[in-house]
Amino acid sequence: MTLSRRPCRLALLGPLVAVALWLATGGTASAHAHLVQANPAPDSAVSRTPAVASFVFDEPLNPTLTRVRITDSAGHAATTARGYLASGHSGEEWLLPLPPLRPDTYSVVWTSESADDGHVMSSFYTFRVAAHGAATHPGALDAAMTGMAGMSGAAGASGPSIDGGMAAITFFSWLGLMAQALWLGALVVELAVLEPARRAGKIAEARLAWAAAPRLWRLARGAPPVLAATLLGQVVSLAVAGTGGDWGRALAPATLGGILGSQNGGLVIARLGILLIAMRLTGRVAAPAAARTVARPWLKTWRPSPALGIIAAPPRWTRLTWEAARLPVTVLAAAYMLLAAVAGHATHVAPALVWQSCLVDWLHLVCTAAWAGGMAALAYGVLPARHALAPEERAPAILPLLDRFSPVAYVAVGILALSGMYSAMQHLDAPSMLHSTVYGQLLLVKLGLVGLLVVMSGSHVVGLRPRIARLQVRATVCSALEGATHDVAAVHEGLHALASRLRLEAWVGAAILLVTALMGQTLPADAAPSPSSSAPMLAAPAMSHAPAAITGTATTGDLRGQLTIAPPMVGATSFTFQVWEHGRPLTADTGAAIVHLSPAAQPSMRAVLDMDARGARFSARGSIAMRGVWRADVLVRTVTVNDYRTLTFTFTVGPGARILPPNQGQPAPSYLSRTVPRSDTPRSSQGGHHGSLPVLTQLGPPALPTSPYPSGPPALPT
Repeated sequence: MTLSRRPCRLALLGPLVAVALWLATGGTASAHAHLVQANPAPDSAVSRTPAVASFVFDEPLNPTLTRVRITDSAGHAATTARGYLASGHSGEEWLLPLPPLRPDTYSVVWTSESADDGHVMSSFYTFRVAAHGAATHPGALDAAMTGMAGMSGAAGASGPSIDGGMAAITFFSWLGLMAQALWLGALVVELAVLEPARRAGKIAEARLAWAAAPRLWRLARGAPPVLAATLLGQVVSLAVAGTGGDWGRALAPATLGGILGSQNGGLVIARLGILLIAMRLTGRVAAPAAARTVARPWLKTWRPSPALGIIAAPPRWTRLTWEAARLPVTVLAAAYMLLAAVAGHATHVAPALVWQSCLVDWLHLVCTAAWAGGMAALAYGVLPARHALAPEERAPAILPLLDRFSPVAYVAVGILALSGMYSAMQHLDAPSMLHSTVYGQLLLVKLGLVGLLVVMSGSHVVGLRPRIARLQVRATVCSALEGATHDVAAVHEGLHALASRLRLEAWVGAAILLVTALMGQTLPADAAPSPSSSAPMLAAPAMSHAPAAITGTATTGDLRGQLTIAPPMVGATSFTFQVWEHGRPLTADTGAAIVHLSPAAQPSMRAVLDMDARGARFSARGSIAMRGVWRADVLVRTVTVNDYRTLTFTFTVGPGARILPPNQGQPAPSYLSRTVPRSDTPRSSQGGHHGSLPVLTQLGPPALPTSPYPSGPPALPT
């Protein structure tokens, strides 16, 4: 078989048009429940705290997992109140009653769950209660409310590190994607490939189509229970992540009921309802017989034979056949994927584009299932059934069936290219974010796997399958000659290789779905929350006082750095950094540095500090929210090495603060396992203002959640 030119041209034209549109237009960043206003504000100094602290987010909140905790410099809770949603404000304002607070530095650690998409975010900031008559200032958010754009100057972010709760959610999401792909893929193969083969009148094709029917029936019947289990697993994992690993509170009816009572929970319940209907429908379907070569009647009614002249009463139910049930089950599968699209990132666009985006995302899911799930159904449902045929009938039956699937694959690949590029335009502001953000890097990995899958499919479409067809013709024509035995053996070897390739392609499709699940958890570039961990902070050594400053050194390769933290106390802190390469100090002309700051026991709660260079010193201002062990990873790039290299400093905060020896702190967060590539694109002044809230200086640019810079680090002289 040769590839049709028209489908190939359409498949190539789709990506080119989408890329041109992406380069010509800007994307709309997605959002989740970020803190946008707070009273008391981050980094503020107030003489008196409000009786009720208020926190305004940019999305409706699910009160079950939303919480705000305020502690003093010693780590004691300032209030035992849990807080509640304010009436009005579309469910976006959280209130927390406060008692009068004594002069001190206080930390605010907040966790939010969006009622729209169910994602959990977490971050922290500090404020100070000044003594009577001391100087006060409004802080970052008050300044933003008086005219500054968004959260500029006061943005911090949770990093995209994968913790236990996030890994569990990703795992169940991956299982769900594979189950729904197999569900719809098996139905597409049944309706678009096997049913036409049964009606074509060719005996070998019809026999293989009927022999494969029971396998596809089992796939279509087994997928809904697996999907229901994955949905429940995601709900439980979300509850565990949102409660900080407290299984007792996570499994409490109030917690689970609160999750299912949100908008996202309503979509979960609707999807479970569709799955129950599908299970009820497929449960009434009799397994199709593999030996039939003609179509069955649409309904099979039980008709007992008369006995002693008495005819039994007709039954109250009619047992459905597979032919009658497969189309309704296909509609249910498509409806399930539509709800999955609405529950995903498709709704995080401009209001006028919501339904358009949901439709595109739905088409993307359907075509992924038709292509990748269809190949898996062929590999594990159709080709194993070839052993039910005589050896000489196998190739004449298999090759036409695969040819019938090719148009489905062409259309699916073309729609996937267009819908995928549309989603990239919506979630990434610029093409440079493909390599400067975790979401973009995962997207590149996904595109690479899709390209590999296309090449693998094309290799047997234009190479292996035509060769098997030629060998089969030669074996048929020369069946009476002496060399025919060799040709028959070559046909069988070719079919075995074809089955192996299809199974390998199915696993490549599973890898694509795994990357898709990871993308759903790392989130688009400008909104990358991660579930917070409530693991206790490691205790610092008890001493009678805290030093004014602590200094430590670290080395990696030919880099040696020295970091000074002053003061190492809860509240506003300055970070001064000096670095040498080959013994020569770096300056603003020869290097650049940023700091990733996080509690050692909570690497998911990470802030990014942008360092300004003055001569041979790099400095930044930030906030430390609580006592305990902290980690500062300084990423350094030089004119001689374009990639960032990391110098790690672990230190304690509070009385007895000190720099800990190397390897004494916690293991490196997962975001440090990758290298941040260089980009020469100028930095955007607004990039990242959607990230979660600040542990940063009021004057520095906003921090990005998933990479040091939104559009690449500042250019260095060459």
